Amino acid sequence: MRALCLPTGIRPEELREVDEVVFARRRLRRGEHLYRAGEPFKSFYAFRSGFFKTYVDGPQGVRVEEPHRALQRFMLTQREAGMLLCLCSKNNPDDVFDTFRAHPEMPLALEHFTASRLSWGPKSGSLRSLAEELNISLDSFILVDNSPTECAEVQADSPEVLTIPLPAHAHDFAGFLDHVWAFDRWSTTAEDRQRDRGPRQPRRYPSPAVGQTARLVRSLYFRFADLERDLDEPNLRQPSHDYIDFAYRWASGESLESIPLPLNVDIGDAIKAMKGLYSLLRQLEWAVRNQKLPVAGVVAEAVAAMERDVIKRT
Repeated sequence: MRALCLPTGIRPEELREVDEVVFARRRLRRGEHLYRAGEPFKSFYAFRSGFFKTYVDGPQGVRVEEPHRALQRFMLTQREAGMLLCLCSKNNPDDVFDTFRAHPEMPLALEHFTASRLSWGPKSGSLRSLAEELNISLDSFILVDNSPTECAEVQADSPEVLTIPLPAHAHDFAGFLDHVWAFDRWSTTAEDRQRDRGPRQPRRYPSPAVGQTARLVRSLYFRFADLERDLDEPNLRQPSHDYIDFAYRWASGESLESIPLPLNVDIGDAIKAMKGLYSLLRQLEWAVRNQKLPVAGVVAEAVAAMERDVIKRT
């Protein structure tokens, strides 16, 4: 505490008392908020260096600049492709509604959201509430947030949710999201475009890790399928999500006898499905090795984990 700017009249014993209650030191980047209006009082801050700007924005004072409009257009595109949009915000509900009414020029409107949670409670709790309302599992959610603190809270309390922290600078939003695999899209059907009219049946995975793996495998497959279509090459068989847990446990080193099969499936079907996934990994390994990408070693390990025993022999 001696390094901070404190009143010169403070006594040594008082300085020790203050020092004892300091439990965290934070570094804030430019553009990050230390405190937002309406949040419950929890801390007293002393600034060691730099400066802070205080301001209060009402609905009329909110500035929606082009990077934010681009972010909203991106989300609207995801909705048109069949995703459900939910609004999860730590704000006073009336302020949020007033902001939408005051800015009809924004690409996103309240009617574009299937459901919303507006409160000062933890976002992990709000997401669980949304999952219950929509009858979908938490591993179906993707949280996009500009607060690293909020993302960390959700990751710690609800690891099933895929959390995507936005860049610190709004001008980087659009370019960043264009390269997030979770938003890769393929052909969209009329059913997809109507999906926001009602809840969809949830796909359940035995663990968050398996759910994340399933989404990544699906994204990889459709990226390769697009390339193969452009090159007029035969497509790989699409991996079945029914076998994702089987393949995940196989790659983790478990024996065939100890891994339960999906209902009405024999071991031959499971082996065939895993070989399809193995072929996809081999294509990925070839691609990253030729491009000399830093993930080449990780992909090679994944191939080696799959390539054992019956997979290697067949």
